[in-house]
Amino acid sequence: MISCSSDSDGDGDPDFCGNLWTVELEDEINNFTSAGVAYATDPSDANCNAYKAAFQSYIDGLKKFRGCGAWTSQQRSEWQDVLDEAEDEIDTLCD
Repeated sequence: MISCSSDSDGDGDPDFCGNLWTVELEDEINNFTSAGVAYATDPSDANCNAYKAAFQSYIDGLKKFRGCGAWTSQQRSEWQDVLDEAEDEIDTLCD
């Protein structure tokens, strides 16, 4: 568990920085995992689209944590880079 001050110089929701992301995003993680298994089992267009949507929902949930005041600007930058790479990956899924 991490904690941080309420004054944040990044965007995102500072209320989330004290929470454990795996708990806060439990539904998104479960949906992403289930959609991935479904797509791996049956690589249909419908399952691909569901997988992409679940992936995007998970990334959107992670964005809430980038405003944590305990993070340095370097950590925020690295976090954003990872999120950007993940969103780029969504665009290439199921091609």
